[in-house]
Amino acid sequence: MASKYPRVQVTVDPALDEAMAAIDPHPKSKSRLIRDLALRGAEVAEVDRQRREEAKQTLRKIVNGEIELNLDAAREAWEERETMPCKQPPHHSRSSALPRTKMSSRRSMALFQRFRRHP
Repeated sequence: MASKYPRVQVTVDPALDEAMAAIDPHPKSKSRLIRDLALRGAEVAEVDRQRREEAKQTLRKIVNGEIELNLDAAREAWEERETMPCKQPPHHSRSSALPRTKMSSRRSMALFQRFRRHP
């Protein structure tokens, strides 16, 4: 079908084929499915970027003394975190080459709140 937008060619390698099959093994349009996967991946990448930026801002506040850090509680929380089983979502957009945390962001924040004290 003609389009005023540029087109791209995509090789459906085993990883992409697996991702596509997980969403819809027999799509009406593979192009539409790939587009939808790309858009969803962009959304997830943006959320990841925002979370990393929030984490950096929190660390800057700790370094600048805006947040007082209880190191004993931080060590305790870290040890608790390391004993928790790794929970991966059924689908994830990040490369397997990137490190994965062993707990959810919500749980990490709950532990952080335990050892964080405002001045």
